[in-house]
Amino acid sequence: MSRVCVFDSEVVSVGREVSEFVATHLVILFGEGVPAELADVSVVHHSRFIDRGPVLIAGNSIELGESLFVIDEVGDAAEENLRQLGHVVLVEGNDPILPGQVRVHGTWPASNALQRGTTVKVLRR
Repeated sequence: MSRVCVFDSEVVSVGREVSEFVATHLVILFGEGVPAELADVSVVHHSRFIDRGPVLIAGNSIELGESLFVIDEVGDAAEENLRQLGHVVLVEGNDPILPGQVRVHGTWPASNALQRGTTVKVLRR
């Protein structure tokens, strides 16, 4: 089944503490205007919305480089944060999610796999 890309992004920098978060199945994505206090923990990216409608929808997929996730649940502020700030937090597990988080399941990248040039895509189911 073919999926349609509705969001496309490229990593421009990776904070020095990102690998520690990836190891716990958490990734913080932030647009190029990332606040300085969050730069060390963020995967900074340059994004492009292909679709004007919502992209963070349960059942859609997220490609993070070679890793593939399926969206299970979307926090109330996640879509707006992604559109306004390029910010979203990908998490895995059963804890209640926060407004800016997206719960996913799938194959997590190796701690050092996220690098400048890595692509981030959201694919419509």
